[in-house]
Amino acid sequence: MNQKIQILIFVVLAVLVGFIRETFFVRIGWNEFRLTDNTFAPESFPLLGFLDSLNAKQLLYSRYLGTFFFTVIFWLLTILMVKWFFPDKSNYRIAHLVFFCVFVLSAILHLISMPLGLHLSVFPIARWMMHCLETPLILLLLLPAFYWVKNS
Repeated sequence: MNQKIQILIFVVLAVLVGFIRETFFVRIGWNEFRLTDNTFAPESFPLLGFLDSLNAKQLLYSRYLGTFFFTVIFWLLTILMVKWFFPDKSNYRIAHLVFFCVFVLSAILHLISMPLGLHLSVFPIARWMMHCLETPLILLLLLPAFYWVKNS
């Protein structure tokens, strides 16, 4: 397959998944606001209407489920792009390793921050790291690095 077509396919997939991800989390936020302030939540995306019937606890858990789901989707997109442009197995393994390390480090920070009373200061860092996995940011860091190593 032509490289330009591969890039176009990836960009379209990343934008589509990114749009659905943002809409999902915004919809959860609106529903949490609706439950706490008893105000109207505007319609945003009809396929996510099922979120309107969830209670506060279910909305909280859906955030965690959504985070895991979109992390897996962007992990697969990253692996696919690395495989398309850098078929060397070592690059493929490095991409897996980077995703795994960032995920584990984020989980460790999140888990140790609560017992130590550092939840308000450490949680934003852990959340930012997890957010990096839910977006194409890791890929945008890996592709130039692989290209630089390949050409040096």
